[in-house]
Amino acid sequence: MADADELPEEAAPEGLDGSIPGELSSRGRAVWAQVVPDLIKAGRVKRTDQQALTRYCDMVGDYWAMCEQIRNEGSTILVPTIAKDGDGKAGAMWRRHPLLNERRATAQALKELEDRFGMTPLARANLTLKLLGRSGGDGDLFTRPGADGTEAGDDADPARFN
Repeated sequence: MADADELPEEAAPEGLDGSIPGELSSRGRAVWAQVVPDLIKAGRVKRTDQQALTRYCDMVGDYWAMCEQIRNEGSTILVPTIAKDGDGKAGAMWRRHPLLNERRATAQALKELEDRFGMTPLARANLTLKLLGRSGGDGDLFTRPGADGTEAGDDADPARFN
């Protein structure tokens, strides 16, 4: 009989199989195919992460679509105004493209997800430090305190974090 702490085999958590979710856009599917296999290979994701990963891939696709639209339309756009000129024609004025703010917000949300999945250099360093029993945090890679509280030395070589 299994210990009380052990789950029966059929209830054990499963890894993510890497199948591309059908609800993703074509851009999101491309992101999934590029990113998820490496996350699975690194052991950073489980089946329970599928919804967050699906949102991430969808948001990356949206981000690049916004970039393309801004590139095509320019970072400023001409918008109509209520004011009319001397001939009675509606006026217009230049404004920042509204997608610039949306793109910035999406980039911030993506950064948070990338940090959670260990997809940035700092996040990978924090994972490494955690595995080594040291504290991670929001500092930079080169000035983290070592295990003894002193400045990080040769053992904190960022080239070895990946």
